[in-house]
Amino acid sequence: MVITADSAGTSRISQRGAVTLAAGEPGALSSARAAGQAGGTCRIDLVLRDSQGGLGQAQLGEYTYDSSAGK
Repeated sequence: MVITADSAGTSRISQRGAVTLAAGEPGALSSARAAGQAGGTCRIDLVLRDSQGGLGQAQLGEYTYDSSAGK
């Protein structure tokens, strides 16, 4: 999810999908872009889940990036 906030308000962009790869093989994920305003904030949250192996939606990792203007 990409969350941007500035004096005009808050925007949220979320995206879901699946990537099928063999173990140890890198693969491309889809992309999203957000253009922030000076003085605004932008945070990108990325959650990776494994839907295989009978564990349902096991969470593999969660990453948060602060990409606010001026950082």
